[in-house]
Amino acid sequence: MKIINVDAYIVDSKLSPGISRCWVFVEITTSEGTTGIGEACNWPGDLTIEAGVHELKRILIGQDPMNVEKLWANMYRRTSPHGLSGVITTSISGIDQALWDIRGKVLGAPVWQLLGGECRRKIRVYSHAHGATPDDLAKSALKVISEGYTAVKFDPFNVDPYTHSSSLTDIRLAIEKVKAVREAVGWDVEVLIEGHGKFNAHTAIKVGKKLEKYEPYFFEEPVPPENVDAMAKVAQHLDIPIATGERIYTKFGFRTLLEKEAVDILQPDIARTGGITELKKIAAMAEAYYVPLAPHNPNGPLANYANIHLLAAIPNCAILEWVRNNPPWAYEVVTPPLVPKDGFIEIPDRPGLGARLNKKVAESHLFDEKRYLPN
Repeated sequence: MKIINVDAYIVDSKLSPGISRCWVFVEITTSEGTTGIGEACNWPGDLTIEAGVHELKRILIGQDPMNVEKLWANMYRRTSPHGLSGVITTSISGIDQALWDIRGKVLGAPVWQLLGGECRRKIRVYSHAHGATPDDLAKSALKVISEGYTAVKFDPFNVDPYTHSSSLTDIRLAIEKVKAVREAVGWDVEVLIEGHGKFNAHTAIKVGKKLEKYEPYFFEEPVPPENVDAMAKVAQHLDIPIATGERIYTKFGFRTLLEKEAVDILQPDIARTGGITELKKIAAMAEAYYVPLAPHNPNGPLANYANIHLLAAIPNCAILEWVRNNPPWAYEVVTPPLVPKDGFIEIPDRPGLGARLNKKVAESHLFDEKRYLPN
């Protein structure tokens, strides 16, 4: 069996006005007629991710799709002049998921079974609240909880992007938002605080100390990811779990983060950092430091499937990010849809990823560059 074709479809979710939030679906076809599907997702950069898939196609054609480790290593090493993170690694991520899908279909087993078998039958998920005022944010959080989730995440901060700091007024408003949500949802619901890497270390510590009494599940990306020492400094000064990882690539990027004890909860993104193959290795590295995984996943329906299989098969799974506001057709483009129940997702038992890509629906929602060009 050989790989005979690799295709990519840029499907526009249209979730963010003015910003392209697309799902780049990858499809690999073999000489035996078996197809595998995966998702590469990282914005901005939809067109460059698609180009990366086509660049990697030249490495893949004629190869045995069952040799997943070999193909991952070949793709990574032969594109290293582009840099060892970012677009090419995102493209590899979607391809890797598709290769695992093929492997599972050929062997007649779900991917989680091939990864070592189940550690759990269902995965806990959390979703997002939004609101400009404390009251609006609290109402949004209550809506999330009313849908069965037991954990909710939000970003309460206004920050100067140049100094990475907030005014006293903005800090007070942020704390009022956190207080309003905590009081609204109670103390049996997990509250997750998103920082989006906005702060410098000093401000992150200042803000984090004010958050401590509300017992957040984690403080995500309190500082930008480039400076591991700054992240470690924040972690050392706060009695809150620090989470990060969405903008870190491959096992090599996570090594220093773990060694310096700069993170308590790891957030790799399966559609960016190397796919299923690489996340399994990152999870094993984290396990050695007693660090659980809560993958970054504001992605599409195929990334959901890939995450579920990986998290079912590793011991140190904590929770998974889940988007609630996908467009209605998202439940048709990848089937059967994964739908949370009581804040959990059941793992699929079908061979491979267990998902099907409806190309007719995908092609009716393809990316249109004109939508994002200036008027």
